[in-house]
Amino acid sequence: MYDVLLFLSGICNRKCCDCPSLDASWASVNHGILLCLECAGKHRSLGVQNSFIRSIYMDTWSQDQVEMMLQGGNRQLHEYFEKLKVEWSSLAVEKKLYQTRASAHYREKLRERVCFLLLDKSL
Repeated sequence: MYDVLLFLSGICNRKCCDCPSLDASWASVNHGILLCLECAGKHRSLGVQNSFIRSIYMDTWSQDQVEMMLQGGNRQLHEYFEKLKVEWSSLAVEKKLYQTRASAHYREKLRERVCFLLLDKSL
């Protein structure tokens, strides 16, 4: 849990990734981003294959989930979509941004990086 709280200390991770809310106490683990309660609810409707939601304070976290958060980040996801010239807005969920091929690619690459790091730590 300490590592997740450490992740929260980053300036870009104090607010919701999808809207201006400063009450980001939920996470989309497979994107490594923080969300407010309202946006987390929208993400839950996408299904766990698109956005796996956990509470920062109420849920227990596995080491790989913590590592997903440490390797991800709100800024990293925003920069990824900017590089692809994908428009970002507070309507990201409604516009099905998290159900695109680009988003699936991001999740896959983040998961690969975490698997590699955890494997490297175990050696």
